[in-house]
Amino acid sequence: MSKMLRRFAAMKRIPRRALILSCVAVAVIITFVFLFAHGNASGNTARQAAAYEASETPAPQTSSSPDAASAAVEPSALPAPSQASPEPSETGPLGGTVFMEGMSDPLVALIQQRLMELKYMDDATPTDLYGPLTKRAVIGFQRQAGLPMDGCMGPETYAMLMSPDAPVFAVGLGAQGPDVEDMIYRLYKLDYIDTAPDVFTKAVKTAVRKFQETNGLDVDGIIGAQTRKMLFSDNAKEYGSGGGAANVTGGVTTKTNLKPDSLESVLPSALNGLGQALYDGEQQYGINSLFVLAIINYESGYGTSNLAQTQNNLGGLKAGGSYKTFSSKAECVDYMYNLLSRNYIGNGLVTIEAIGEVYCGGTWAAVVTGYMQDLIAQF
Repeated sequence: MSKMLRRFAAMKRIPRRALILSCVAVAVIITFVFLFAHGNASGNTARQAAAYEASETPAPQTSSSPDAASAAVEPSALPAPSQASPEPSETGPLGGTVFMEGMSDPLVALIQQRLMELKYMDDATPTDLYGPLTKRAVIGFQRQAGLPMDGCMGPETYAMLMSPDAPVFAVGLGAQGPDVEDMIYRLYKLDYIDTAPDVFTKAVKTAVRKFQETNGLDVDGIIGAQTRKMLFSDNAKEYGSGGGAANVTGGVTTKTNLKPDSLESVLPSALNGLGQALYDGEQQYGINSLFVLAIINYESGYGTSNLAQTQNNLGGLKAGGSYKTFSSKAECVDYMYNLLSRNYIGNGLVTIEAIGEVYCGGTWAAVVTGYMQDLIAQF
């Protein structure tokens, strides 16, 4: 007790200003200590939160309230992020679907029906299966429509297919694809072409023309629905089996039935435009057009002789000791048919050899036969 009294007495002797400063210092120290401790606790909490965000484990529910419990939903029950569906006006009935080989859908039957209408598929009962035949037909359509040839039926192909402007099946120069390869190979097997390229070349076009001529089809060198049907028919004639120039073996009265454009395809440049005259003469007089063209090629040097160029005389024809002049080469062709019919065939001279003995003699018949066989080989 006495000690406490002495201390109190001593404090009374301390100046008042010093006492105030001491109290402020103590307060500052206490505040600093509190802030330091709180900062450590916050740092630990932040580090724990960062570690928790980095983990893949969902945070545990700490609340035991019924509302909190009902708000917890299994991840599998959460709705998937919404994906905007394409507008029907942009994609049509397909939506975002792209049909590929092996898929089934009722809409496939409609696609097949349209492909049949456009002759890319043979007529049959449509099905729901997008099979290899459908894929091949789609490739043919895409080729004709100028679309990527992937064989898949997406919105762009579908829109073009259903358009009133959709192209009808036709295969011509430059065409490629599995169906084209099959058709070319068929021409090869029927002996219309010596090789089977995988592209529709000029040689293939010539083979198509020969096939069309031999089988009584319109001759245009393009494989349309009718030509394709005949090409794969059991009734398709092999090259040389009848109907075309392959029948010609020297008989001058055997009609080739070659159309004007076919004859035009074997004319030398100096004789361009005479296909129609040769065709008309064959039909009118019943004389082989290639026989007449062989005479012309020989006598006029393929249309380049001076007589052919200046007087349109393609056969070395004379009248009264001088060479005849014609108003056109077509007029000369008609004159030659008439002359052969009247003076030779009409008198029973129906072979090249028999005609040659009267027409010119010497090696004329043998040379004209060679020219004729060269023409036949082009068909």
